[in-house]
Amino acid sequence: MQTGKSQLMPLVLVDRPGGTFWKTWDKHVREHLLRDQLITPDDLNLYQITDDTDQAVKIITRFYRNFHSTGSSGIFLSCGSSMRRRKRRSRR
Repeated sequence: MQTGKSQLMPLVLVDRPGGTFWKTWDKHVREHLLRDQLITPDDLNLYQITDDTDQAVKIITRFYRNFHSTGSSGIFLSCGSSMRRRKRRSRR
């Protein structure tokens, strides 16, 4: 995603309601990677964090409504510390 070599897709990090796993991860990214200039402030826009599954669906839906993906596209949803990839096939 960051290098521009992969297809643009939403990355939504979903925590359990009231959970802090991804907020803690984000704090670490900001306090270490961003501070040490290993990433840019724009890189923080590559992902969004929520603990609300309805909000995660809205983020993904809005993304695909705006970008009108073609072909097969990947959607990454991360829940806690496990990452799952779901494929969405285009209608032909």
